[in-house]
Amino acid sequence: MKQILKLAATAMLGFTLSAADENTTAKPGGIHKVKSEPFNINLSLKGTFAPAKAHAILLRPKAWTDLTVAEDAVPHGAKVSAKDVLVNLKAKKLEEKIADTRLALELSSLDYAVAVAEYTFATNIAVMDRTVATNALARLEADFKRYEAKTLALSEKSARFSLLT
Repeated sequence: MKQILKLAATAMLGFTLSAADENTTAKPGGIHKVKSEPFNINLSLKGTFAPAKAHAILLRPKAWTDLTVAEDAVPHGAKVSAKDVLVNLKAKKLEEKIADTRLALELSSLDYAVAVAEYTFATNIAVMDRTVATNALARLEADFKRYEAKTLALSEKSARFSLLT
């Protein structure tokens, strides 16, 4: 293997030396005129181009999974500016859901207003009920004291008299 490499290296060196000798021994032929023509280099390669700086765009609809593309999206690699629309989506169901949510919000605010009114009414009634209850208790205590002081003795006397007769 080493011998083949040595032989190949020697042959390559010999060819390059003979080519160099031909260039030095060439006779000067005088002036050579050159025409100016377009210089084109054409190169055909197979592959894909990727942008040097790419930004991933993620769309993860959690509530509205039925979004569909209305028009063709901007192709991959196309140059876009900050305000360009990348994808147009059919959002009819999304708009319906937003309208339903707004109506539900209005209903919730009305329900909240009713609940606040009922709470204030209940607290006012509770205060009034407490006042009525304390007044009734005071009347009952006064009636009981009057009963013990005056009516109890008279009732006992009447009951004893009824038993004797």
